Amino acid sequence: TGMEESRIIIKPVVAQQFEHSMKHGRIFFLSAPCGFGKTVVAEELLRGRKVRRMQAEKPDFERAETDPDWKILLVDDLQLMQEEEQQRLCELIRKKTERRFVLLSRGVPPGCLLAFGYTGLMTVVDADGLLFDREDIRALFRNRQVEVTDSEISAILKKSIGSPMGVELTAQLMAGGRSFTPGLVAQA
Repeated sequence: TGMEESRIIIKPVVAQQFEHSMKHGRIFFLSAPCGFGKTVVAEELLRGRKVRRMQAEKPDFERAETDPDWKILLVDDLQLMQEEEQQRLCELIRKKTERRFVLLSRGVPPGCLLAFGYTGLMTVVDADGLLFDREDIRALFRNRQVEVTDSEISAILKKSIGSPMGVELTAQLMAGGRSFTPGLVAQA
């Protein structure tokens, strides 16, 4: 992603979708179960930008509406936001047309956001889009300065199914001196 100082692996296609969404859309929606790296990916993509963070459980729409300093609103755990607040979020999105929104959820986009998707203003990346492939795994291990063979990468991919957390934990265990075994990946 051009962020050489970071050790975070972001799939190039996800970084491209994010950039396209920020330039031509309004909403970048990451939807995946816990452990897929939604928050890590979002924080890395947003680094260096004017971001306001809002808690889904206790949204502060008044501050978001009156604060002129943010360009992007990040809401994590959107699935915890009550339906009434989801409606207020959609109103804010409609009202603040010059702003962008990064929404993270363990679920699908709520109904009030669907119109943004139909009009091309919302990009949705789901769990499949966050799964690591062989090159992502290779890059992660390289960043952790852990040597792995092609056959080990194949075994890691097969056992972990590309789960970012599973791959990261495997890399951490191997960086700690553990030798590769398929059981190590299962343990991670």
